[in-house]
Amino acid sequence: MRLRERQTQEPGPNGGRVLSDVFYNERGLTTKTFAPYYNDESAPNRALFAPADALSVETQIRHTYDGLGRETETRDIAGNGDGGNVLGITRKIYGGDRTTVIPPEGALPPLKLPLDRGHLETGT
Repeated sequence: MRLRERQTQEPGPNGGRVLSDVFYNERGLTTKTFAPYYNDESAPNRALFAPADALSVETQIRHTYDGLGRETETRDIAGNGDGGNVLGITRKIYGGDRTTVIPPEGALPPLKLPLDRGHLETGT
């Protein structure tokens, strides 16, 4: 059995640590990820760290899925997401043999590169 990543801790400046968190729903799908944030209470260790105030996390990504477990939307949010500013929304629409990706306003759409035998590879 493979365990899901819940939190990473990396060495940070001045003996602190840089953390990032992943949260899951009851189906095991990622619902929220915290962008890396700094904590100066200790160096990285095995204990799960929970910030006293989630507002101290500068950015997070919220994920939404359809009934088949396919990601349909990601929202980049400033702050902890409970009332934070939405920085960008990426939507995915599934239609039979294709997936349409609608990038955030001002972003470029994903690049599709043709491979042999008519297959497409998604690039960035």
